[in-house]
Amino acid sequence: MSNFSEERATMIAAGDLQEFVPFGRDHCKHHPNALNLQLRQLQPASELWSSDGAAGLVGSLQEVSIHEKHKESWQLRKGVSEIGDEVDYDEELYVAGNMVIWSKGSKSQALAVYKAFTVDSPVQQALWCDFIISQDKSEKTYSCKCLAH
Repeated sequence: MSNFSEERATMIAAGDLQEFVPFGRDHCKHHPNALNLQLRQLQPASELWSSDGAAGLVGSLQEVSIHEKHKESWQLRKGVSEIGDEVDYDEELYVAGNMVIWSKGSKSQALAVYKAFTVDSPVQQALWCDFIISQDKSEKTYSCKCLAH
């Protein structure tokens, strides 16, 4: 009788790894307000001053932050259509500077922008929220997006 323990190694084959590129990143490059936002970021604060100086100063001070700026962020989630077909889809909530891009797609439909938001100040965080409203003993859930800027 031998005391040999037999070990088996399992090898998993993997293809070439590819970097995930959020859909919203490409859309931001072509967003109607993207050029204006880029130009404003390139202007020195002195050019942002209005004729009385006060509004420009306030605008410049709003852009000052002691926190490190986040270049971009995104969140992904899976969803199920509320229509009776039970269609699974993916959603992306992409944040870059003052823009938030909400996109949806499924196996049968290509990923497309559902809504795009541009606000006056940089977005700190964007997230999905579900609110449950109880009316006449029937609870209905309302999904929404929340932007903090």
